[in-house]
Amino acid sequence: MNIFSTQTAPAANANAAPAPAMRRFEAGKTYTTRSVGDHNCIISVTVVRRTAKTIITDEGKRLRVSPGWRGEAETVKPWGTYSMCPVVSA
Repeated sequence: MNIFSTQTAPAANANAAPAPAMRRFEAGKTYTTRSVGDHNCIISVTVVRRTAKTIITDEGKRLRVSPGWRGEAETVKPWGTYSMCPVVSA
């Protein structure tokens, strides 16, 4: 009886569907989100152009792009990082 095998076990996620591609910011489009504290306050960001890691808005701000929580879409924080800051996703 041979307890050692030369075969390898299949991968745990061999039958899992491939992950969808991450949504990315595109130049010329406007993205919006709502404020956490005031539902009537809508924050919008218009992308003029982008590089691999940043976007440049129509106001001239250069914002760093980061992947979202689950890797589904890119996100930016147009007003900086603080508690309850607005996060705009692609």
